[in-house]
Amino acid sequence: EMPLLDPTDPHFVPLAKSFYDLQTKLMGTDHIYNVDTFNEMSPSSSDASYLANCSKVVYEGIRASDPQGIWLMQGWLFQSGFWKAPTVSAYLGGVPNDGMVILDLFTEASPIWSRYDSYYGKPFIWCMLHNFGGRRALGGNLTQIATGPVEDRVAPGSTMNGMGITMEAIEQNPIMYELMLEMAWHETSVDVTSWVHTYARNRYGFTNTMITQAWNSLVEAAYQYHYGSAFFGSVHSSPQIPKISLVRLDLEDLYPQRQPFISGYLQPVPPPLGDSPTLGYDITGIVPAWQSLSAAAFGVSGELPGPLRYDLVDVGRQVLVDLHSDLVVQLNAAYLRAVRDKVNSHAEITAVGTSLLAIIKDLDSLLSTDPNYLLGHWIKTAKDWATSKDEKRQYEANARYQVTLWGPDGQINDYAEKHWAGLVGDYYYMRWQLLVDTLTSAAAAQKAADAQAYGSTLLKQEQAWCENNNTYTPEVKGDVRSVTKALLAKWAVSSSSYSKVAGMIVNKEDLQFGTAMRTRSVDQLKILCDINPKCMAFTSTGLLKSAAEPRQAASGVDLYVKGK
Repeated sequence: EMPLLDPTDPHFVPLAKSFYDLQTKLMGTDHIYNVDTFNEMSPSSSDASYLANCSKVVYEGIRASDPQGIWLMQGWLFQSGFWKAPTVSAYLGGVPNDGMVILDLFTEASPIWSRYDSYYGKPFIWCMLHNFGGRRALGGNLTQIATGPVEDRVAPGSTMNGMGITMEAIEQNPIMYELMLEMAWHETSVDVTSWVHTYARNRYGFTNTMITQAWNSLVEAAYQYHYGSAFFGSVHSSPQIPKISLVRLDLEDLYPQRQPFISGYLQPVPPPLGDSPTLGYDITGIVPAWQSLSAAAFGVSGELPGPLRYDLVDVGRQVLVDLHSDLVVQLNAAYLRAVRDKVNSHAEITAVGTSLLAIIKDLDSLLSTDPNYLLGHWIKTAKDWATSKDEKRQYEANARYQVTLWGPDGQINDYAEKHWAGLVGDYYYMRWQLLVDTLTSAAAAQKAADAQAYGSTLLKQEQAWCENNNTYTPEVKGDVRSVTKALLAKWAVSSSSYSKVAGMIVNKEDLQFGTAMRTRSVDQLKILCDINPKCMAFTSTGLLKSAAEPRQAASGVDLYVKGK
């Protein structure tokens, strides 16, 4: 906890004035002062007079130094359950309406202004937060960005007086930031389909049918949901031993720490795909987008435009991350069958574990083909700031910890995860290798793995990597077109022979205890079924089956039976 000087302390205003005076002397002023008193913490009292006085003295401290000063405050604090209409009204009531501007920090997904009468008269900035920790996943709500700011500006009672972006990191989903920043110049809503086609042409310097198809698929699959519905996958998640008590194997159950948002605040957890892509992010739709972008890239003679190469890697990255998550579910199911149900699952764990690790290495090779996805560049940039050997060592360690454990003991583990070559192929691979080895040994003995011993070993390996100074290249490796072609053939297309039986399911428990694969691509389901030696059939709803009989009629569902 951070000790704070209570705003009601008589020393608060004089101390604030001294600080602002010195700041202005050193840096000048634009008369706008960002102050956040209760950001991700709760006041000591909900008493209305106390809250009003807290904001009043903050404002007085600003005005004591600068009679023209305006208090700029994040509205993020009001995401907390502590704040209700009476407490918000009381707190904001301590400052005149023309003395404060509020950043409605997450307007595109969780607006505050509309809950509290447009901040009871205070002007606010319509903001797109979009990203937490710089984590990568294709996603964002283009339609909301294309319409929301325009509509909210003229809504009855609205005090909106500006637009902004408040992301924690910007180096992902460039389309979202391109549209959001452009919206400041639009007085009417933007047609998303038309805008995206123009965006793609401007981004690559040309367009064709394949590019149009790719972006149509991406918009439908990933860019109609806010970022919290994007699928981050599990490649970067610190692998955990599944609890024997689990009855389902959704990633949200296996890895509850995957969305490390502060307790009591917004927790946008990706919803299961289910049978309808309208329920959340549509994993299956990303595959044809990758195929179309690849076809467009092979139609370019000579060097690819940088943005096309970037997007080709990014979309392929998402496909591999998505498929990896389906393999994680299979791996954990095989482990539970062995240690809980006493079923011999050695061959299953070996086959699934081998493929799970292979996809991590393949992902690393894809990321290596573009300079924007390199751990080596991140570390080199950090070390370049150093003026001594000791500083270089410290800066490199800081750079490694920041994108992994964060704190020395994993205090906010993987919050700022990155899909970068080197980090994926080394650090993440090392962790998944440990899990596969641990589960394989436990399954062979049909005895639950020691989660505590495993966790201790894992943390030691993670810390050792952060303190290491092995070299990662800041240079690209491999040709993105040839790497993409090979990975598409391996992970997106299958020539395996399966018989399709329309309107039918197998009336027998599936291999993942009721948890469907997230992909609905028939080719990818064939690949997943081929990997697992126990899989004899699968349904179009993503359930892998250990047998093809007995069957039962099911409207709208197809059964695919593995050929002999």
